[in-house]
Amino acid sequence: MCIIETETWLNPKIKDVEIFPDNFKLYRNDRKKTETDKEGGGVLIAIKKELISSEVYELAPPDKTEMVWAKVDIVGSKTLYLSSFYHPKTSDETSLKNFDFMIRKATQIKNSTLIIGGDFNLPGWDWNNKSLKPNTSYPHLHYFFGNSLDDTCLTQIVDVPTRKDNILDLIITNLPNQVQRVEVIPGLSDHDIVFAEFAIAPSKLKQKPRIIPLYKKANWGTIKQEINTLYKHLSENQQHLCVNEMWNCFKTTITKAVKDHIPHKTAKTKDGHPWVTMETKRLIRKRDRLYKKSKKSGNTSIAKKYKEVKHQVQKSIRKSYWEYIESIILPPQDETNFGTMKKFWTYIKHKKN
Repeated sequence: MCIIETETWLNPKIKDVEIFPDNFKLYRNDRKKTETDKEGGGVLIAIKKELISSEVYELAPPDKTEMVWAKVDIVGSKTLYLSSFYHPKTSDETSLKNFDFMIRKATQIKNSTLIIGGDFNLPGWDWNNKSLKPNTSYPHLHYFFGNSLDDTCLTQIVDVPTRKDNILDLIITNLPNQVQRVEVIPGLSDHDIVFAEFAIAPSKLKQKPRIIPLYKKANWGTIKQEINTLYKHLSENQQHLCVNEMWNCFKTTITKAVKDHIPHKTAKTKDGHPWVTMETKRLIRKRDRLYKKSKKSGNTSIAKKYKEVKHQVQKSIRKSYWEYIESIILPPQDETNFGTMKKFWTYIKHKKN
C-alpha cells in the first residue's frame, strides 16, 4: 500500500510516528515558512515497510516546488516511481513549469512505472471530454499542463469530481492500461479521497483455446458423398426453395460434415518451446515416471536410472535448442524471404514474453 498526501501542514518538529503507524516509511517535503510563504502546504508519500522503497535524490524538485519522489523496487517488474505534488493555486505558473521540468526528467528513466498524485488546482479541465470548461480562468496555464502530459505520454485517470463539481485531485501515470480501479470516496476535509488500484506486474493475456481441424485425417470420401447428396437435393428443389432456404440447407450440411468427418484438436493456450522435439518430450515423460518411482520405492537402481535419463533430457534439450536457432539464423537456400518465416517470428514472440 502507498499513500500520497498534499497540504500536510507539517514541519520538521513533527515526527513521522506522530502521524502514521510505525509500519509505514514516510517521504516528506514540508513547506518552509518564510515571509512570503504562509503556513500550510507540504506533501508526503507513505509506503508500507514491507515494500523495498527509497528516496529518489536525482528527482529532487527545485526550491519552493511542493513535490516529493520515492521509488519502490519490485522483483520481476519495473521499478515504481511515486510522486506527490501540490499546486497551491490556479495562477501559480512557476509550480506548473517546475512540474513540467520534473516529469520530463522522470519519463527519461528507463523501465519504470510512474504514478503521480496530488492537488493540482486546475478546475477548468473537463477531464471526461479532455477539454476546457467555458470561461476558464488562466486557460493558458491549463493548456500548458495538458501539453506537458501529452508531450511526456502521461495520462490522467480521475474522472469524478473531488471537490464540489471540480476534479482537482489527479492521478497521472505512464501505464493507464494497468489501472484496475479508480474510486472517489468521502474525506475528512473539503476534498474527497481518490483511491486507485494498479496491477504493477502486468498480467499476460492468454490466448483463448482454439479448435483446429485436422484435415489430413478427414474422411473425404464420406464428405464427398454428403456434398453430392446435397447437390442433388438442391437441384431437385431449386424451384421450390428461396435463396435463404437454399443457403441455410447448404450451410447446415457443410457444417455438419466438417464436424462429423474431420477430427479436431484444441490448441494449447500456453506458449510452448518450439525447439522441444517429440523425442525430447518422450524422454521428459520417462524422466518424470522414474522420478516418481524413485521417490516412492527408494530403490538405488531406479534412482541411478533416473539420473541417466535426466542427463539425456538435458543433452537432448540443448541439442534441439541450438539446432532450432541454427535453422533460424541459417535458413534453407531455397528460402528467398527469410524475414517472413513463421519459425523466426515464433521465436521472437517467445523471447519477448
